[in-house]
Amino acid sequence: MDTERLRAFVALAEHGHFARAAHRLNITQPGLTKRIHALEAELGGALFDRQRQPAGVTPLGRLLLPQARRILSDIDALVDDARRAAAGEIGSLAIGFGL
Repeated sequence: MDTERLRAFVALAEHGHFARAAHRLNITQPGLTKRIHALEAELGGALFDRQRQPAGVTPLGRLLLPQARRILSDIDALVDDARRAAAGEIGSLAIGFGL
């Protein structure tokens, strides 16, 4: 599962319009469409009803959206923690002394 596809899914679900979601992700509209199609192929079902404007989230999309948000939040937290640890901002400190 590609995180960029999940980000595309969440952005389109939140914005409802391909152009707005693509702008938010700083990608082209065809690039967004490609990511959505690839994710739908991977999951085996449509995430959006493209007959509606704004694009409506399908029952499958509504089922998966909260999970996608949690996954992306966890990934963002992991990356943030890793960067902070690499910069020495977080980590453990062991202090020993003898009597």
